[in-house]
Amino acid sequence: MTPKARRLRPHRIQTSDIVTRALLCIYSLLVIFPFYWLISSSLKTNSELFNSFYGPPSALNFVNYLNAWQKSKVSTSFLNSLIETSGSLVLGLTFTTMTAYVLARYKFRGNGFLRAFYISGLMIPGIVGLIPMFIFLRGLGMLDSLFTLMVLNAAAVMPFSVFLLSSFFKTIPKEMEEAAVVDGCGRYKLFFRIMLPLAKPGLIPMFIIQFVNFWNEVAYSLIVITTPEKRPLQVALYMQQKVDFQRADWVVMFASMAIVILPVIIVYIFFQNKIIEGVNIGALKG
Repeated sequence: MTPKARRLRPHRIQTSDIVTRALLCIYSLLVIFPFYWLISSSLKTNSELFNSFYGPPSALNFVNYLNAWQKSKVSTSFLNSLIETSGSLVLGLTFTTMTAYVLARYKFRGNGFLRAFYISGLMIPGIVGLIPMFIFLRGLGMLDSLFTLMVLNAAAVMPFSVFLLSSFFKTIPKEMEEAAVVDGCGRYKLFFRIMLPLAKPGLIPMFIIQFVNFWNEVAYSLIVITTPEKRPLQVALYMQQKVDFQRADWVVMFASMAIVILPVIIVYIFFQNKIIEGVNIGALKG
């Protein structure tokens, strides 16, 4: 058979392909159904929710979202989470990229020790140090501050982020760096104008990972933040669930949950192609 005939021959679907696709479809339904149920429940009335637990709503009651935003004070907590997440991202990405770049591109005494020091943080659960951290912050008078929460969040993602980005910086050809130095680039200009744009495929997935971690963070917020008006959205929702549970206002609680997950879904929709691109590039260069 000629090569052209082989190309024209219809592709035979193997039994393993059918089984694989069927399993992937089942898995997709299992992942999508909780989101459907959450959105569907948030658009019902309380009586309709118990009469038709899994069915679609008979009418779209967007008033549940308005009640969650105003009466449950989700608006204030949402703003706190935006401030906390934005500040944590600025600190986290700034220190992570600089540290990873230095460890990957500069050879100096203690380089291997510092790299091992950061990587060792992956083996220590963050919850182990919560009590000493609380005592330490209380002694410094740094409790009940969103800035303290930003610093803790940025420090928590350093081990994994430095490990991943330092490996990515090593894949950038050294000739590009040398050519930029010959053209007169200083260290800071070289980093911000040359190395960071080249590392963009690795920075986008890291941005998504850090955003999701910061937005969903609860443990540090429960310990550090004591004033209700300063609570991030996750902690405020956790506290509000007790109130909604007591007054049996389930649909408002579901609407609050939908508001919490909405930013993560929006960010993923906008950056999903960059995430796949970064993973593919990392796989090819790794």
